[in-house]
Amino acid sequence: MKCGISIDMDFFCREESVWDWGHSEDKAIFLKEIWAIRGQTEDLKGMTDPKVYADFLPKYMPMQLIRKGFKFNKNTKLGVSYTHKDAKEFFEGLKAEQIFNFDAHHDCGYIQADVQRGKLDCGNWGWYLFNKGKNIKVIYPKWRNVEEDANLAIRDFDGCKFGELEKQKYTIEGIFIAQSPAWVPPYFDKMMVEMINTIQILCRKPNIDFGGKIVKR
Repeated sequence: MKCGISIDMDFFCREESVWDWGHSEDKAIFLKEIWAIRGQTEDLKGMTDPKVYADFLPKYMPMQLIRKGFKFNKNTKLGVSYTHKDAKEFFEGLKAEQIFNFDAHHDCGYIQADVQRGKLDCGNWGWYLFNKGKNIKVIYPKWRNVEEDANLAIRDFDGCKFGELEKQKYTIEGIFIAQSPAWVPPYFDKMMVEMINTIQILCRKPNIDFGGKIVKR
């Protein structure tokens, strides 16, 4: 069987709950400047350190997927963007009906009015794929309050913590990585590139052309 894998960098980045809904991809200040502002008043690295809070470091993600039974091969497609909303188009182009989303947020829709008027964003791309016949399982990081996030969903979805994910028997048809700079501090960008490089080796692919889809910070 084939599946799609979606990885949001915020899966590795614990954040303060007071920050969570103070982000936006629609305003440039939240992609770059906000982290400089926060860094002046907070011990940013200490509050988000993946060595302390994440299930594991990003560079180990490919091996963790393999340990969970997922298989990479030379046909595995790779997509990268600063915004998770591009995952909709990426996964629509795959045959796989099952998608595993490793994310600190379910991305299955938070505001009913937005999806009703077709306003695609990084928090509802999953809702559109559900309507295309795709099935999405959300895998949360250990630091995340799952119930808190799930209660805000506009539809039911299947979710669990990474440690609760059972071993799978899927070949990865495509893997999508979201930088999510509005939610993730700049020092995570290097770790994202390390993870991508490892995936490229497993898939035997040349260096990826980000095509302007990554926010340079």
